[in-house]
Amino acid sequence: MSSATVSKTRLPSPPPGAARFARLMLVFGVTIPVSLAPLLGELHIPGLTTILDVFPLNLREGLIAFGALTASIPAIAVQAYYHASRPESFRRWVLAVVLTLFIMILIVYAVYTMVVIQVPYLGGDRYARFVIGDEMKPTCVCVRQGKEITECVGRILSFNVTVVEGCFPRREVQRNKLLLALPYLGLLALFGAGVGLVTLTDKRR
Repeated sequence: MSSATVSKTRLPSPPPGAARFARLMLVFGVTIPVSLAPLLGELHIPGLTTILDVFPLNLREGLIAFGALTASIPAIAVQAYYHASRPESFRRWVLAVVLTLFIMILIVYAVYTMVVIQVPYLGGDRYARFVIGDEMKPTCVCVRQGKEITECVGRILSFNVTVVEGCFPRREVQRNKLLLALPYLGLLALFGAGVGLVTLTDKRR
């Protein structure tokens, strides 16, 4: 099927419950983080120094992204607990999901920090990111020239992902990709579960 055909295809509307879920996913995943942009350090206000402003530049992008999601967790809990008529068992489910979600964010960020390198370009305004292995192979040109991988990419090595990954044992790179991707998928599933619980409390039609 061509792209033109797909663009003309009218997708069926989701049922009411799924439509509310999709709306709330956007509210907690996009609207709330955007509204908190000044607090998160993404939107600068003259005269206001945020906590993020004192962090190193190479940490800020990652902290903004993870911080935005973290900031949505209390909002999920507040909205779920907002309806006082919900039974205690429901509240326990919400608490379990929220706490697990917070722990999962910490795990994803920890793994991300250990297996991903950031290489600045465009004068440090942008960063290229690569999943790497534990130790570079002796045959890698970076090793032969006594350079760290972050010093090597962009100067000796190109920004091509295959070239960068080629400096590490393939099994290590694949393992680290899994270590990062699987918790991330779990994080998304838990976020959806939290929003799903909020959807059940949403009485609006």
